[in-house]
Amino acid sequence: MNIRTKRMGIRLYDNIWIKSLILFGIEFQIGIYGWLSLRKIAFVVLCACFLNGLFRRRGVIKLPREVLGLLLSMTVLFGYACLIYRLRSVLYGESFEGVWFLPRRILFLVLYAIVFPLLLADYFKDAMQFCRAQWYITLFQSVIAVIGKLNKAFALYIYHNFYKDDGRLLDGIMRGVRVVCIDTGGATASVIFFAGLACALCLLFYDSRSNPYALLLQYCFVLFSLFFIGRTGLYLGIAGLILAVGCLFIKRKALSVWMSCVLMVLMGLIAGYLFFAPESYMKAHYVKWVGELFVKGMGEGSTIATLAEMEIPPLTAETFWGTGIFYGIVRGGIRVLHDSGYVRLYTALGIPGFLLYYGGLYWFYIALILKIKRKRDKWVLWFLFLGAAVCEYKEPFLGKTPLPVIMTCLFMLEKSGLWRTVSMKRKWKPY
Repeated sequence: MNIRTKRMGIRLYDNIWIKSLILFGIEFQIGIYGWLSLRKIAFVVLCACFLNGLFRRRGVIKLPREVLGLLLSMTVLFGYACLIYRLRSVLYGESFEGVWFLPRRILFLVLYAIVFPLLLADYFKDAMQFCRAQWYITLFQSVIAVIGKLNKAFALYIYHNFYKDDGRLLDGIMRGVRVVCIDTGGATASVIFFAGLACALCLLFYDSRSNPYALLLQYCFVLFSLFFIGRTGLYLGIAGLILAVGCLFIKRKALSVWMSCVLMVLMGLIAGYLFFAPESYMKAHYVKWVGELFVKGMGEGSTIATLAEMEIPPLTAETFWGTGIFYGIVRGGIRVLHDSGYVRLYTALGIPGFLLYYGGLYWFYIALILKIKRKRDKWVLWFLFLGAAVCEYKEPFLGKTPLPVIMTCLFMLEKSGLWRTVSMKRKWKPY
């Protein structure tokens, strides 16, 4: 291999668009033909890159102790989930109508929280490169959402070809009040977008190659798209922007003034939609929907009040060890109909399973954050982690979204000391 071919191969390997496509394939399931999917192709590429790196390292693999601890916790949890499922399914037989907590959910979590991030952490050069790829994915999905809002035919095309659900969103799309993205939509999409916004904040503060002004405009565009997707990510994204404005006002007053102008642009986009969009765009619906937190707060009729009113199954001998049921009514009359991820896991696998699942997962993330040496790097990661923990109260997002992929990969890359800027030639520097 000559030098020119080798350099071309290196440029191709480090190409951010190719890496964004690989990351996109891992996070979202897109069928190509028959059994072949983009995720399978991306997984093969990552395995090939990992084996190539392993050969160059002469077979040396260094796994953080935190990863081994989480893997041990998930292994024990998988065995416990198999035991509970076996006992309860035999007891109920075929008469049960509901949703069982299948042990394969733990295997999916291991893939998302351990296997995929380990391959991606070896594939990406540093944390900033990963953040940039994740941000490009978020922008792409935001564009899909906005176009779908402007054109119902496009939204229906995405729904029928790139989105999988039980049909609940179809009525909302037909009425023009819901939009979907590729393999995601609703509150699930908003939480994934929130992780992307956290990556944008990382780029804003720590990447010298990124244009801060363009980043802020893009950030506002994603927030605008969340206006039509889901409130969870929108509220957290606004909180992140306010936090960034406060930090930048202390360190870079000129940029904070510019950020205030960007906030005005965001408000202008929303105002333009409210004043000039036709009534068929369901303006009143979105104003009432998004403004619920500010009007109702935690009062009657709010989402928070609705969650609080849902019945939490009492602690009995059956619920302590686990009912095995994720959603439904057990034989003793206990209703397992709560939306919260915490409540569902508690009723399905009991207190032991709850501690193994959330204790192992949250200990893993907290341990990685606490080992980060630079204190000013921690706040974005704490913001991402606490936001994910709050979101889990609403729905079991950690078990059904690529959120663990993003969090684990970002935390591991940062812990490895790879959080660095690529170029110091520009005047924009981390504060």
